[in-house]
Amino acid sequence: MARMRRSYVGFAVAALALLLIWLDYTMGRGWLAGGCIVILLGLAAYELQALAGEDRSSAAGAWTVAGTVLVALAVLVFAGDKRSAPVVEPFTLALCFVAVCLALVGDVGKSFRGTALAVLGIVYVGYFGSYLIRLRFMGTQHLVFVVACVKLCDSAAYYFGTYMGRHPLAPVRSPKKTVEGAVGGFGVSVLAAIALSKLLGLGLRYGIGGPILFGAVIGTLSHLGDLVESSFKRAVGRKDSGAVMPYIGGVLDLLDSLILAAPVAWLLLDVLTELPRVD
Repeated sequence: MARMRRSYVGFAVAALALLLIWLDYTMGRGWLAGGCIVILLGLAAYELQALAGEDRSSAAGAWTVAGTVLVALAVLVFAGDKRSAPVVEPFTLALCFVAVCLALVGDVGKSFRGTALAVLGIVYVGYFGSYLIRLRFMGTQHLVFVVACVKLCDSAAYYFGTYMGRHPLAPVRSPKKTVEGAVGGFGVSVLAAIALSKLLGLGLRYGIGGPILFGAVIGTLSHLGDLVESSFKRAVGRKDSGAVMPYIGGVLDLLDSLILAAPVAWLLLDVLTELPRVD
């Protein structure tokens, strides 16, 4: 029953995401999708801060969320302008510089953890996650392509692991993940990349080799992103990062596989795409 309910919630989230992407494509011109991504990244950073047990009112806790949102907003403002896009990296470094200086503020006994958390939030959630916004400005079809490949990989890994899993993949970090699930997810990611690249008209280079390469890399990074967040949760004895979505968990649980995959996906598409970019 729980598996069925998880599936229903997953379908509802997917339907909502497709609706938002369609509305953004027809009316938002990137701002609607980008704004939603900024909000999601801010919520994910909030969950990361709570996961680490950092006081919400502390300077480091507040800067974890604020820095993440500021990075994402900078990308939203500048991503569509190639001349201004290089501003984002120095801006991210400046936010990290402020995060490091926060070690001089508040309880000295918590300064190391707070500073490390703030930098992690800004880079891991904010900077890596903001590549989802860059993908939208690359083209709606590019964002749909990446999100679909990653989430189909996640779903396949879950179902292959549930019904066929026998060998643990990472028993210390995530006891329920299996080798069979990882292989199934990897295979579905490759097949999805092949099919969707044609369906969405992406025109990837190197014939079928381009989609296979993309699917293989993204399938691998999807699993790694999931395992990274599982390691964080295992370290603090938590099953989920939050309880926003029943049977799925928090926003960070929803985005974990996308956060690591998005930057590399953007780079791969920039290299592999032949056709002009279309909004």
